[in-house]
Amino acid sequence: MNRMELISLTQAIAGILRAFGEPTGADWLDVRTARLQSATSDEEVREIGSELHGIVLGMGGLTDLFLDDVDGRDGSAATTQLRSLADRLYQVTK
Repeated sequence: MNRMELISLTQAIAGILRAFGEPTGADWLDVRTARLQSATSDEEVREIGSELHGIVLGMGGLTDLFLDDVDGRDGSAATTQLRSLADRLYQVTK
């Protein structure tokens, strides 16, 4: 599991969530990002990866979100981008 890719994905997803009115999810991801940045073992990275894997699918998961337009920004396009990032997150955390 590539720690740097996980950090990049969590930051990108958190940015989208925050920009489109989902601060709770963004804050949760920020905590995992910080933990990834300070992780000292592969085991710790795998543990965090497992947590991240679990938020992609299922009720309330990232793939269930439909983002609304905010301040002239297209929620539909952001939802598409979010799904793409979530798919990648799911793949790298298998």
